[in-house]
Amino acid sequence: MTEPPVTLRQSVEAWERAIAAYWDEVSRSPEFLTRAGQQLSASLRSRQRIERMLHAAALNLALAYQQGERQRLLLEHLQARLDDLSARLDRLEQHLGDGGAHG
Repeated sequence: MTEPPVTLRQSVEAWERAIAAYWDEVSRSPEFLTRAGQQLSASLRSRQRIERMLHAAALNLALAYQQGERQRLLLEHLQARLDDLSARLDRLEQHLGDGGAHG
């Protein structure tokens, strides 16, 4: 008796089993686990550095905004004082002009 021919499906399934067994062996090996652990640790450190940099940038941005807001308020206060001074000068000129016309 001859054995039945191996079908393409059987070949693919055999290949999948072989690959799965190989990957299982590799992924459980101490060398692979050590390298994967080192890579995960390096990735975590990088993420932490990025998060610290983003946090510092956000704080700097908030401080810059706060300083800009403070300067804006000071300028508004100065503008109000200048407007008040200008109005007082107008009234003084008007008063002096009225007094000069009557005197």
